[in-house]
Amino acid sequence: MRFIILCLISLSLLSCNQQTSTANNKPEKPHLVEVVTAQTKTISIQRQRSGTLTALREIQIYNQEEGQITTLPFYEGDKVTKGELVAKLDGCLSSSQYNRCRRCR
Repeated sequence: MRFIILCLISLSLLSCNQQTSTANNKPEKPHLVEVVTAQTKTISIQRQRSGTLTALREIQIYNQEEGQITTLPFYEGDKVTKGELVAKLDGCLSSSQYNRCRRCR
């Protein structure tokens, strides 16, 4: 009786050992992740949008002198900062008025 129990135990241990060896023979599944080395590149993104632009603030400019405009360095819609020259007038009229007033004194 002991011999039979000993044979059954040894057979069960041998059968368990065979299953693990067949499990190790299965091919490994490939990984679903791809490894790539990071590189520095210049890219350009261009997008087209349609729409309407509106000014944040609209102002009126009035001159204090008469004369013809000789230089107008900005176009309509350009951004202008405080202190920039917006228009240059022809100085002939103002200089002639100045000279006339100077002679009168």
